[in-house]
Amino acid sequence: MQPTRPHRCATPGRSSTRSYALYGYNGVWVVDGAGRTVYGVVDGKPSATALTDWLQGDVEGLVAQARSPALADGSVVRALEVAGMPAIVAAATITPGWDPSIRVRPGPASVMMFVTVLDPDRLAQLSVNYGLPLLTASRQPLAGHESMPLLESAIQLNWQPPRPGRDLLRQTLPLFVASVLLLAVVLYLLLRHVLAAGRQIAAQLQELRAGQA
Repeated sequence: MQPTRPHRCATPGRSSTRSYALYGYNGVWVVDGAGRTVYGVVDGKPSATALTDWLQGDVEGLVAQARSPALADGSVVRALEVAGMPAIVAAATITPGWDPSIRVRPGPASVMMFVTVLDPDRLAQLSVNYGLPLLTASRQPLAGHESMPLLESAIQLNWQPPRPGRDLLRQTLPLFVASVLLLAVVLYLLLRHVLAAGRQIAAQLQELRAGQA
């Protein structure tokens, strides 16, 4: 009997479980050159679900952008959705990096993705951590709230500004907007850091698969 995909990914799976506990991201995925999901972890546990069954939005466009020669060894970050909730996704091609022993396979590169879901609990936690008003996400700006798009997407982050006097509001509101922007930057940098740590593991996994084939 052939082992299931999660068993073949046992070593990266243990790493992903530890990283999930450390960084709190909700999903890590690898899509091969043919567009097949060859590796998936959801909330620290191996998953055989196809990426597009779990992640909604322009997944193909994200994969294509991650493979763009202009990115070189960089990554791309977009806001997509998981089960109707906003999610920040960092994606990059899997490269051998500094290890010359890993053979690069011909054809489109595999792409690794890390996903953080911004559910209400996560948004509430981030609001507390960064001293922000309670943040909520929606598809349209909410009445009576200040709003801004999440990473230039159609998803809106909303918050109710404080209600001090008009002069004080003019002073404090830019700080709140700057804090929300800082939050988006922090999430971007966090996912890039985790992505960089995982790419070498995934490259070794790809080489192992090639040897087994």
